[in-house]
Amino acid sequence: MACETSLTSSRLQFSLGAVFWSTASVGLVLSYLRSFGTQPLLFGLATIPLAAASGLLFGYRFGRTRDAVFWSLIGGMFAVLCAASSSLGDHVRIQLTWVTVGCVVGAVAGIVPRGWTKRCMLSGGVTGGVAFSAMSAVVNPWPLNIAWETTCATVAGILFGFLIDVCYVAERYLRIGRHVIAALLMIVSILTSMLGARFVPSW
Repeated sequence: MACETSLTSSRLQFSLGAVFWSTASVGLVLSYLRSFGTQPLLFGLATIPLAAASGLLFGYRFGRTRDAVFWSLIGGMFAVLCAASSSLGDHVRIQLTWVTVGCVVGAVAGIVPRGWTKRCMLSGGVTGGVAFSAMSAVVNPWPLNIAWETTCATVAGILFGFLIDVCYVAERYLRIGRHVIAALLMIVSILTSMLGARFVPSW
C-alpha cells in the first residue's frame, strides 16, 4: 500500500499536466510582480533557487525532497506576492525576510506525510515564527512591529500547513492535482491583491 501511494504521488507530481500547472503558476506570479517594477520581479526569480535549496536541505534528510521543493516554491511565491503588494516602506528587507520565511515554512511543512494534519500545521507554525524571528534579528533594525509580524508569520505557517494537507486530501480522493489547486490559489491571491489595492486605501 505504501509503495502504491508513493507511486501515485510521484505520477501525480511529475505528469505533463503537473509540469504545465507548475510552470503556469510561477509564470503568473512573475508576470504580476513585473507590474511592481524590477525589484519585486528579481525577488520572484530569486525565490526559485532559494526554494530549491530549502527543499533539498530539509527534504533530503527525510526522503521527501520532491514534496519539500514543491511546497517551498509555493510558499515562497505566496510570500513574495504578499510582500510585493505591501504599501509599507523598506521593501528590500521586508521582501527578503518574507520570501525566506515562505520557502522554509513550505519545505518543513512539506516533509510531513499526508494525513498528519496537526503535525503539518504545527510544523508550519513553529517554523514560521522561528524563521521570522531569526531573519528579523539579522535584518536589524527591523522596520515594523516585530511581535506582530512574528505572530503573523506563525499564523501564516499554520494556515499553510493546513493548506498542504487539504491539497493532499483533494489529490487522493478527488484526483485534483496539488499543482492545479496551487495555480488556482495563486490566481485568487493575485485578484485579491489587485482588488485590495483598488478599493482599500491603506492596502
